[in-house]
Amino acid sequence: MFPDAGANSGLSIADLPDLAGVDGVFLSGYSLFNSQSSEGVLGIIKAIRELAIPIFFDVASVGTMSAFGRERAISLINGFAGLFMNEAEAEYLTGVTNQEVQFQSLNEFAPLIVIKRGANGAIAKFKGGDPISRPARETKVIDTTGAGDAFAAGFLASWLKSKDLDAAISSALDDCRPMCRNYRRKTESQSIESSSGVGRITPWQSANQRVDQSLVSFPAR
Repeated sequence: MFPDAGANSGLSIADLPDLAGVDGVFLSGYSLFNSQSSEGVLGIIKAIRELAIPIFFDVASVGTMSAFGRERAISLINGFAGLFMNEAEAEYLTGVTNQEVQFQSLNEFAPLIVIKRGANGAIAKFKGGDPISRPARETKVIDTTGAGDAFAAGFLASWLKSKDLDAAISSALDDCRPMCRNYRRKTESQSIESSSGVGRITPWQSANQRVDQSLVSFPAR
């Protein structure tokens, strides 16, 4: 997949909203792994880290990382609180197919690793612990657009509250299920609310009214 970053190509530190009361940030690789916005996003990351707010990063896609440069992409994923990816992306980043070795390699970059497995559900591991795998929820799949974002919303809303890996995966799988069977344009809604009830995940809007979907925050409750 080779997406068009659109307005995200112009992201800079000037677009960062007020993060008072925010206890976690989710960032997409589509902006970081974009030569036109990478410098600005690195500034955003630096500013968030200075506030001691954990950042959870989705590596985007193999196509995006390949176009940006594999080694260059790998050099930028260190230091996040958690990394989200699918199986193909995990293999691309580590160069191996063995999942145990993948976790060992990826845990050098971040303590929390979450690997989405499509119809097979998801598996996650926190550094020093055992991997936890859960099957996908049965559903009639119509359109998977937005399922990954819903998965991340469900996972992080639960994880930030409880640090319970099993509960977080279950919440994530519950939240992405309705997205897979919904054929309506997912962009009609500007927010995602986790079924866990922990927090409302809302894309922020910059001063020039550009809605950015690469950085969403989890308000503290």
